[in-house]
Amino acid sequence: MDTKFFNYISFLLLLFSLTGCPSVEDCNDNGRILNVPNLVQVSPLQTDYNQGDIITFSLEIPRVFQGIDLLEETGDREGSCAFGGVGDNILNSNDLQILIGSTREHENWFYLPFDVNSNSYKLEFTIQLNNIGEYSFDNSAPVDFIGENCNRYFIDTTIAGANANHMIAFTVH
Repeated sequence: MDTKFFNYISFLLLLFSLTGCPSVEDCNDNGRILNVPNLVQVSPLQTDYNQGDIITFSLEIPRVFQGIDLLEETGDREGSCAFGGVGDNILNSNDLQILIGSTREHENWFYLPFDVNSNSYKLEFTIQLNNIGEYSFDNSAPVDFIGENCNRYFIDTTIAGANANHMIAFTVH
């Protein structure tokens, strides 16, 4: 009887030790991805430009976005984003001037600082088209708000006026 009781208790203790909560939460929660097209504006958006023309890229995301207070949830005062496929194609071969925001360690990554006056995250920069050629790029990376303890949100967006593949293309003459 004592052996049977001891085995039963040992079995229960073993079961309890094998069950439990994971110690690390998975922060790659797809529920934190918001898909909102056309938040990036390119002005003027044309298919042809002349050498020396200036185009402006802008992106503004309100603090409270689709019912989520991004600043309160994440504490992140600078969202970040990338313009996919840009790289050497346009940023390195033309003059880039940041008006609002800043660049990250890679030339196609940018920070969107929180602006207390407009209560939103903003990025704005201009590119003076100095080099003749054909250009195309997309906005394939989401805007990323990183908080602590898995308070991370992504906003997948596109460039307003882009084609079905989320690309814009133009020629500089």
